[in-house]
Amino acid sequence: MTPYFFLLALLVFFAYGSRLIKGDAGIRNASIFIVSCILILFQGVRDRLVGTDTGVYVRRFEFVSSAADTWRSTEIGYNALNAYLSLLFDSYSALLIAVAAIAVGAYAFGIKAMVKRYELALFLFVTLGIYTFSFNATRQGIAVAICFLALPWLLRRRPWPYFLWVGVAALFHHTAIVAAPLYFVAMAQVNWRYVMGVAIGTVVLAAGWSTVVQLSATILSDAYISYADEHAGGGEIMAAFLVAQGICLYLVRPRYGGDQQIYSRLLSIYLIGLMPALASVMLSVNPSGILRLHFYFSHVAILLWPIALNEIKSARLRTLVYSGLVLVVLSFFFLTTTTFSNLTPYRVNPELWN
Repeated sequence: MTPYFFLLALLVFFAYGSRLIKGDAGIRNASIFIVSCILILFQGVRDRLVGTDTGVYVRRFEFVSSAADTWRSTEIGYNALNAYLSLLFDSYSALLIAVAAIAVGAYAFGIKAMVKRYELALFLFVTLGIYTFSFNATRQGIAVAICFLALPWLLRRRPWPYFLWVGVAALFHHTAIVAAPLYFVAMAQVNWRYVMGVAIGTVVLAAGWSTVVQLSATILSDAYISYADEHAGGGEIMAAFLVAQGICLYLVRPRYGGDQQIYSRLLSIYLIGLMPALASVMLSVNPSGILRLHFYFSHVAILLWPIALNEIKSARLRTLVYSGLVLVVLSFFFLTTTTFSNLTPYRVNPELWN
């Protein structure tokens, strides 16, 4: 776990350190670039054993026979990336660095575009597990990141650029299509009725999940049948954390001001994401399926918290809440990183030393 905390220390040093140099936008831009490069390299030079599914993607990289493999499925975005990199490079680190560059780059651009003080957002990007998601779910991790990059167009109510980006994301993983309806359900005002609608929607989703899976398998791929497989449970900690975080974000939501509509639209996206998370626990299905869908929604938390904390006018209270948030997410980061997805121990690709 030490390498991950060292990574966080570097992030804090560059991102928060640049804030101390007031009035120099160039230095702040340089800091987010440096942080992004560090995150990309950390993810890209890891060993194939770091991440449950990393070995699967490495084998695909190593056994691509030609560029024609790009068309072996409709997820041609990832297939093209994998095929052409395998023709240019021998080391699988090339693929992992490319994946990291796309995912981290998308989040860095999105954060810079939507958050005035981006330091906390970058910190949460790592500690909430959004960064490490693509360590394991490589294709879906890219798709989620591209959907995040599309959010500014949703907030500006520009449908065609938003749907274009979601379409690009779907070329890497079919599940990106769940982000398309968000343009219509991201409300400018969130109240208790909206929360009740989410609760009812969760029950309806759980009751009709088998039908949803069958439809997805028919339209997209038979692989989605596994999303309905009963499992020995799992995901309870993640679901509990997401619900607790959602309650906090709802309670501190701004009622007035310029950020109110932006916050409400982002919060409504987050709350909708609780539906697949809670349905997964209710159905005891494989958490690698339906539960993973929450990342298309819950990643907006890294945008919501900076706005929420800025709404607290008392400096003492804001410091107290900020400190509590950091303590909680650090604990969550430690628990999830050491427990899930084979992220520890972190190892560097030994081929790089040969």
